[in-house]
Amino acid sequence: MAITVSTVPIRKVGTNDGRPTLISLSMINILPQMRTVFDPNYIKELALNIDKEGVMQAPGVAQHLSRRSCEKFLEIFNRVKRTSLTAKGLKSIGKTYTLLIFGECRIRALRLIWENGKPTLEGFESQQFLGEYFLRRFGADQVDVNCYNGIDALDALGKQLSENAYKAPSPW
Repeated sequence: MAITVSTVPIRKVGTNDGRPTLISLSMINILPQMRTVFDPNYIKELALNIDKEGVMQAPGVAQHLSRRSCEKFLEIFNRVKRTSLTAKGLKSIGKTYTLLIFGECRIRALRLIWENGKPTLEGFESQQFLGEYFLRRFGADQVDVNCYNGIDALDALGKQLSENAYKAPSPW
């Protein structure tokens, strides 16, 4: 059985600043994030929870509608993060680049389900082909994300910092 993975967003790109948008899971580029160490057991537990409850909080992505816009974003991102990324090394749909801002654990958990099938407490139920269970469970290879069209790197990094800042809950 052949799988057709969609290569275009369902909703028109450029219209949903910060609002939920469906994006192909395979087209989300993960740039270096604040969190650099990921506990594989936590990602598996998160995959199990996502399978049961769905994604409770959508990851955030920056979407750039041209290579030039993406390069401008990366120029500032590279200076702040001390990296040397270019648009040439990223996946795109035509001239549209989708860059993860926050929610890498959720994306990793979703990709784990895509690659391994239905998560269980013991591991994963086998699947006949890559993405088989994911397509049955979620209906498409696309995931809801909060899409920030044309956001600049400093604003994106601010959102990333805000998402990853931990404040202990008040005991009151």
